[in-house]
Amino acid sequence: MDSKESILPTEGERLKSIEMPQSDNEVTDGSVEDEIEDDERETDDSAEDTDEELGAGVGEVLKEDSASAMTVSERFVVLGTHNGSVLLLDFQGDVVNRFTKHTASVSDISIDASGEYVASASLDGKVAIYGLYPESSGSSDSKEAYPVEVYDYKRPVKCVALDPEYNRKKTRPFVCGGMAGILHLREKGWFGDKDTPLQGSGEGPITAVKWRGSLIAWANDEGVKMYDTNSQSRITWIARPSDSPRADLYRCNLCWRDDTVLMIGWADSIRLAVVRETPRQEIAQGKPPLYAEITAQITTDFIVCGIAPFKDMMLLLAYTTADIHQHEETDDPEKQKRQKARRPELRVINSANEEISSDELPLRGFQHYQPNDYVLDYLSSEDMFYVVSPKDLVVAKERDLDDHITWLRERSRYYEALQSLRGAPVYNGASGYTIKGLGQEYLEYLVREKEFDKAATECPNILGDDAELWERWIYAFADMWELQSITPFIPYKKPQLSDAVYEMVLLHFLRNDHQSLIKTIMDWPSTIYNIRNVIVLVEEALSKENDNPILMECLAELYAYNREPDKALEYNLRLRRPNRQSEGPAVQLLVQNTELVPTFLVVRELKENPYFMYIYLDALFHHDPHLGYEYHDMQIELYAEYEYDGLMEFLRTSNYYSLDRAYEICKQRDLVPEMVFILGRMGNNKQALMLIIERLQDVQRAIDFAKEQDNEILWEDLLVYSLDKPRFIIGLLDNLGSTNIDPIAMIRRIPGGLEIPGLKQALIKVLQDYNLQASLREGCEKILVNDSVAMVYQLNQAQKHGISCEAELNCSICQETIIRDDLNSTPDPKATTIIFFCKHAYHKQCLLDEESFELSNQALKPAGGRFGIAPKIRHTTLLRSLGRPPQCPICHEAQHKHKPLNKVKRETGPIKGFVRRVTIRNADVYASGHVAKSMAIAHDLEHGLKRKLLLDECQLYQRCAETIVTLGDCAPRNAPTDMTVYLRILLTLKFLHALKIIGNLPAMSHNLPGRAGSNTIPSLDTQIHK
Repeated sequence: MDSKESILPTEGERLKSIEMPQSDNEVTDGSVEDEIEDDERETDDSAEDTDEELGAGVGEVLKEDSASAMTVSERFVVLGTHNGSVLLLDFQGDVVNRFTKHTASVSDISIDASGEYVASASLDGKVAIYGLYPESSGSSDSKEAYPVEVYDYKRPVKCVALDPEYNRKKTRPFVCGGMAGILHLREKGWFGDKDTPLQGSGEGPITAVKWRGSLIAWANDEGVKMYDTNSQSRITWIARPSDSPRADLYRCNLCWRDDTVLMIGWADSIRLAVVRETPRQEIAQGKPPLYAEITAQITTDFIVCGIAPFKDMMLLLAYTTADIHQHEETDDPEKQKRQKARRPELRVINSANEEISSDELPLRGFQHYQPNDYVLDYLSSEDMFYVVSPKDLVVAKERDLDDHITWLRERSRYYEALQSLRGAPVYNGASGYTIKGLGQEYLEYLVREKEFDKAATECPNILGDDAELWERWIYAFADMWELQSITPFIPYKKPQLSDAVYEMVLLHFLRNDHQSLIKTIMDWPSTIYNIRNVIVLVEEALSKENDNPILMECLAELYAYNREPDKALEYNLRLRRPNRQSEGPAVQLLVQNTELVPTFLVVRELKENPYFMYIYLDALFHHDPHLGYEYHDMQIELYAEYEYDGLMEFLRTSNYYSLDRAYEICKQRDLVPEMVFILGRMGNNKQALMLIIERLQDVQRAIDFAKEQDNEILWEDLLVYSLDKPRFIIGLLDNLGSTNIDPIAMIRRIPGGLEIPGLKQALIKVLQDYNLQASLREGCEKILVNDSVAMVYQLNQAQKHGISCEAELNCSICQETIIRDDLNSTPDPKATTIIFFCKHAYHKQCLLDEESFELSNQALKPAGGRFGIAPKIRHTTLLRSLGRPPQCPICHEAQHKHKPLNKVKRETGPIKGFVRRVTIRNADVYASGHVAKSMAIAHDLEHGLKRKLLLDECQLYQRCAETIVTLGDCAPRNAPTDMTVYLRILLTLKFLHALKIIGNLPAMSHNLPGRAGSNTIPSLDTQIHK
């Protein structure tokens, strides 16, 4: 029961199915009537073999019994018989379970919403409720039993309905009624079952009841009533039509379209009742909270045996005879005889009583059945409809494209099938039909019918660009001696066939039709076949017919094609056409000698012959587009007349023609693509876009035009014009990556309710393109980040390179030596040195004023031990805040043409505030006392990074002055602004070695902190010697 498609039978199965038209308009083209006639003929033929029509399970039952009632659920079909059996069928027609609690005909069946309980009513006066899931008694050796409850009402019961929530409610409510004329509402209670009569006797038998939500609708001889279980009150009464046929012969059919709309089909009348809420002020006056209003009333020319909703329409089971009122009271004995019924029909109508479709049902013995012998039920989730007669069960479903094409093929209506397949936006049928496959069936059918000309006409549309299929069909036409029909349609560009095919056609005409031969040679380009082979064959034929002028003309053309003008001239002379020469050489002679033969003279002479005028001006234009520019307006008309394919190229290339004149010429000849181009050049983009949309209806051309113009207003116009055209919407969605249209804004602006075939695939493609773009951007971002990190690392490495200091280095202000040999005296205030990357060195005392100098010394005083990190950071911060931007004074003076620095110092004393924001990004090396620690510190105050390397202690044999080597930021643009700790240490050691205060030092090895890998510092004494 997993797949409900299995209930739809193939030929020869028990459950028969019909198909309803997919389109509301199919009834208008006559196809439905044809299908009905064909189905009727086929059904009459197949009805002779009853065993082939029936399946195993239900077929065996209906051989001995007859169906009397039926209903369906999402999981199974329930069938009641005249022998009192209730059969549970799966969707293959097999009997799953059988209940035999009745001794007379089953009159009605009901299923709750969950599909767990089934109720049956019978003419034996009993109502049986079956649980479809077994209950265990609790004993391990006991068998499972299905719960069944039977209620005896002593009088025939005609209808029953379970509460839709029967399985959930402990009271287990249901309603039933019959010949007693009482509608019973049965519920379980603490002290037994409670039976509430919703209608008393006196209004006739109750023949139908339906329960939906809280509303119960039932019918008796007087009309239809409704009851609201929430308010426990009747809410309406709908009288039976006064002129309606007898109520006992024509059962009332009730069906809830939804929770508020009740469909009533009674004899030849149809009504729609809508349940509405009563206004509060009327409820206060004692009226029920709900009431029903009749919104539609239709009178039919047939008896309604069943009614069901179908989309926004109604599906009716129609019963027809010669006179539907034959059972009215009459004294005429002839009219009292029962007339044979016609085949029942499924008809689809709308609320205006307009018939949409009509299908006759292939039921056996229909001539002898009455309206009450048929039952119609439906599955709303599947749009499937079930019709039961005493001996048949038929399933009807909406016909899809696959079914429609199959039906047309079975009736040899290949053209209609092909048109249906071409018109379908998306085909996903199981039969796998293709335009080429179905088209070839159509061609084969036309050939069998000897309609060769029609078949040849259809070949381009069916065969397309498939060269292999073209060759196969051309040879097929040749075998049937019908090449004359297909030759005008043989392609020679897209696709181009093999040389043998074209030569075969020419040989056929050479032997059978010389007029067609010369016409074909003139029409076909000479490059698609072997000219020499054809010349040999034509000369051989001419040798047998010496004076055949057509063959001589063929040879003249072929030799001209083969660039043998002397032989072509020979045959032209024999044909008395001596002036039959190629215009090519003459035109080239005129074009290449315009200084001797001016253009205006040639144009004047050729005025009476526009074709030669076109040839000359075309050659002149290709030789030099600027020559003869005054004739470009004339040339547009000549191109339009003699070479349309070259007109667009001319319009794009030339700048000398009048746009208004060109537009008028193209408009007169209705050359829409050229009009679009000219309007674009004129700046009338909106009108050009309208031409593309309305005349060409080419969405891709419209998008290309908008991209070419690159105008936001034009994109907006394209979007506005496309909002009511599904094909343009799909085209825009497919090309969103190359447009300037916001997809979200576009989708929001699509009108509601607009059907857009292929929208799902287009939206999926948009999302896939977006994901691809996001992935590409993410990849590019990762590449960019990796490259940036690598380049920053390289820059950092370059900036950390050190600079060398010579022993004879002097202060650029006081000209005293920076490195002194006299180290025995007390520490010199000038011992602290600042060196810029421009190689200029300064004593700190010379560079700073007294106040700044004292502050810097205070910053370097140790706090809690010898020189640690904190004093150095304070010193660095102080130097950064003492003056103008960090720059060498000499370099600054040279750049700004200041006075010499020495003169400034003599006049004003030490420079105040000259060094400002000197960033110490490198190493400060300190040496103090006989035993000292050498420390290298790298700070980057801008990025908050601090790294420190503590070197092993080294013995110093002589007392040295306190020396600080600080590398600042004053450097040329290409000089590094930082250096690695490793190189800074080497620089310091070189400085100390120059002072001759370092002897042999032990080898030391440390890893630089904060860096991946192991950058090991080599032996210091080795580096000193280097």
